[in-house]
Amino acid sequence: MKIVYFFLLFVLMGCGSVQKMTDERSAGKAYVQGVETEVLPELTESSANCPKDTLKIDVSDWKGLVSAANECAKMGAYKKVEQIADVIAKNHRFSPWGPYFHSLCDEKSANYPLALWYIDLALRKAEIGLFHFQRARLLWKMNEKLQGIESFELALKLDPKLWMANQFLGLVYYEQNDWSNARRHLEKAAEAKGSSYETHFALANIFSSEKEDQKALESYKQALKRDRKSSTLQARIAEVEKRLDAKIERTPSSQTTPEAEVKK
Repeated sequence: MKIVYFFLLFVLMGCGSVQKMTDERSAGKAYVQGVETEVLPELTESSANCPKDTLKIDVSDWKGLVSAANECAKMGAYKKVEQIADVIAKNHRFSPWGPYFHSLCDEKSANYPLALWYIDLALRKAEIGLFHFQRARLLWKMNEKLQGIESFELALKLDPKLWMANQFLGLVYYEQNDWSNARRHLEKAAEAKGSSYETHFALANIFSSEKEDQKALESYKQALKRDRKSSTLQARIAEVEKRLDAKIERTPSSQTTPEAEVKK
């Protein structure tokens, strides 16, 4: 299965500084407090705000550095991402963000073992769902699929907002005919605006197989919104609508019986 690469929007809350700490894990946690993630599956260069000169970024402002690296990653400016990651690593040695952005850069160049090493380093500094999600994607690309699934599940446990992890896992379980787990993940993924055609199509097929025709019809129609030219979808919708019409025809009439009329 192809993994769709996507970026995340960092919502950096608060303005507290990171205190000097001797314990690496405790210090690392300070760099992820108040950081939220929001999936952005479709981005264009115009939606990003990558600084033209990374040397002008205040090296003491770790949140500014993280935001800048994230914006440059959106644009695909990975040389700048790597430069900023180096600055973070040099000036904020307890921060997990330097290793995280290095992991993205090495993934982009298809150096998956090194990318995995960097994300493991980030996880030693702080543990959040985003880092496990990155690790899961790398493991999957390296064909370590069982470990990848475990990391996807752990990412969701730590951060349920990572709906694309639900989408990915749901489609994996669907292909494995594990429809119970597929449904569990796909129903959550389907709630997101950016959910894919494949998500709704697979979910509709599950509903259809379980004779939940109304839900199947709704999911097929959601899939059709994402691919209006699909003749397969149109045929499935017609088939489900036919079954629903047949159910209505078989429903007993609500007319009163002669006995009931006599009693009145």
